[in-house]
Amino acid sequence: ASSLMQPNDAEFFAQQPMSKGQKEAEENNVNNMTDNLHEDQGNLFLRIFKCSAGETGIKAIKDKLLHWIGECLFWNSARSQLGQQLQDAPTNNQSLATDGFFMNLLSVLLDLVYAPFLARYPTSSRVFDVQVEYAA
Repeated sequence: ASSLMQPNDAEFFAQQPMSKGQKEAEENNVNNMTDNLHEDQGNLFLRIFKCSAGETGIKAIKDKLLHWIGECLFWNSARSQLGQQLQDAPTNNQSLATDGFFMNLLSVLLDLVYAPFLARYPTSSRVFDVQVEYAA
């Protein structure tokens, strides 16, 4: 007998394993909370960007937010290295942002793009004119 844990052995560690219905309910709960978090983050960024440009303090906040996003992308450019290359690098990987951070930032940025451009014209053929190669 092998001492390695088999895929179905995970239930061994739970006092009372969840039923399929409980598991699905828990997954839905986590998904709803994540959706709410992303929506709130997007609304925060959108409100900052929609503030009146005439107000000096607000303009400075918008500029700082855009600068911060740019800095996040610049200083984490090492993340573009794949797999083992990043793990073998002699740099301090703790100075890089986590996957979760970038998933949240990506969610916010997609919401900012979706709302003004795609939500108004969801069936427009102009969406297909976007040259995604420029993003690379």
